[in-house]
Amino acid sequence: GNDPYLYGEKVKAYFRRGARPLSGYETYPNEEVGWGHFAWRIVSQGENCCRYEENMLWYIQCVKRTKKNRKRGQSENMKYEHITEGRFIDRPNRFIAHVEINGQVETVHVKNTGRCRELLIPGTQVFLEKSSNPARKTAYDLICVNKKGRGLINMDSQIPNKAALEWIKAGHLFPEKVQVTPEKTYGNSRFDLYVCSEKRKAFIEVKGVTLESDNIARFPDAPTERGVKHLKELIHCMQEGYEAYLLLVIQMKGVDRFEPNWETHREFGETLQEAKKAGVHILAYDCW
Repeated sequence: GNDPYLYGEKVKAYFRRGARPLSGYETYPNEEVGWGHFAWRIVSQGENCCRYEENMLWYIQCVKRTKKNRKRGQSENMKYEHITEGRFIDRPNRFIAHVEINGQVETVHVKNTGRCRELLIPGTQVFLEKSSNPARKTAYDLICVNKKGRGLINMDSQIPNKAALEWIKAGHLFPEKVQVTPEKTYGNSRFDLYVCSEKRKAFIEVKGVTLESDNIARFPDAPTERGVKHLKELIHCMQEGYEAYLLLVIQMKGVDRFEPNWETHREFGETLQEAKKAGVHILAYDCW
């Protein structure tokens, strides 16, 4: 039922109690999968309205972050190291996969909890980053797929935010020098980036796009009520005098354009159109 005191530590307690353990992980919280996964029932599902510019889950991952020596808001350089090639075999759950590496089958961590069914096909060439942490349950992170007929597609869900943060700090979106704060709370949402300067105050929500067909990038690859909520909050930001941006990071090179995935979640596409009409900046860039 409704709980008027549901906030802060109490919310965390609900998540921890409701999270289910994952196959292959014995210790919780775990630095890869946090407390496990928490099922969230989808209660509703649902033109081309966005432009594509060159160059540029319904599972909640309950993660306890324990990175040391890192201050709040401090970013890390977007750089992979120790890359290894492999062949995808299967995916027992959203967090792990079996990959053949140098003739041996390895259980690897998948850095994207989305469906990615059009990417993770048995026999597909994949690229992995070897972890520098010898205590990890899995030694590799699956970060990239060589999709037949398309080429390399980055499927690391952490990269779009890092790429956007670096790109904006480098002065590619705004002409003046800006201060960028990750994960800023507004209303009932927490947006990926908050940008402020003497000239502007802006909220930016970043979405990674890995779905492509017929040379068209589409989002989402699964119904996302959270995405609809973010769009409505961005509209509300505009009404209170903020600038608002939806930045879609296309995690591949050379697509012709971006479209909302009408077939998978029509409500997201309709809300995206409403957001554009309300003045929300809809930007789609590749990150290769």
